Amino acid sequence: MNLTDTHCHIHEDDYGLDPDETIISARDSGVGKLICVGTTAGSSVKAAEFVKNRDNVWFSIGQHPHEAKDFGETEKSMMKSLVGDDNLVAVGECGLDYWYSHSSKPDQEECLRWQLDLASQNNLPVIFHNRGSKDNPRDAFDDLWRILDGYKAIRGVVHSFSADSNILEQILERDLIVGINGIMTFTKDSAQLEALDAVPLDKILLETDAPYLTPPPFRGSINEPKHLVEVAKFIANRKGVNLKSLAKVTSETVSQIFSI
Repeated sequence: MNLTDTHCHIHEDDYGLDPDETIISARDSGVGKLICVGTTAGSSVKAAEFVKNRDNVWFSIGQHPHEAKDFGETEKSMMKSLVGDDNLVAVGECGLDYWYSHSSKPDQEECLRWQLDLASQNNLPVIFHNRGSKDNPRDAFDDLWRILDGYKAIRGVVHSFSADSNILEQILERDLIVGINGIMTFTKDSAQLEALDAVPLDKILLETDAPYLTPPPFRGSINEPKHLVEVAKFIANRKGVNLKSLAKVTSETVSQIFSI
């Protein structure tokens, strides 16, 4: 079995565990490839440095919607400077997040559009972070579709999927991939689980979002890539497939989207 954690943050200074021991533990558990995801321009630079001289570890560049208000010319230049790095596999995480109001909606949209332009110009996939408001879980997705439908041939993954079947349908209509992590292993929301059941196997990517969203039986501890195995087991059980089959299909999707 060879799984890929397509979304983790073990490169951050505050991760909390030794990153090299973390990578070794992941590989020993069957998680042989990792993507370290940037959340700001500075975080993206750290990710680029982190993956150097580490085998089977790649990175993405992105400005999270919470940080959109701080996305100026300096940050744009920092991100542009990383384009062309052999270890760069995606733009993101980026998108719209209306759950909190850390950045205004206009700032979030401007930041997202810049990153979509960067991805489009450089033929890179996008890692989307999208979350609706407390009153309307679909509002951020409605705005995402309005923006995204103005672009041609944007490919990518909707990270940390926790929405319902209606949103899933719109994701699949746009030929995007669904990122599944520990949320699904501990959610009590039947609509989320029903949506998971409806995702075709070849439209799933596995992720941890480490250090966040630790799955059972490790709840309460720092999440790490080796715990991806628990997410995979949960999905395989829901889908009625064996773990080896799930690993094979998701590995093919990883190769298709990220070219690794």
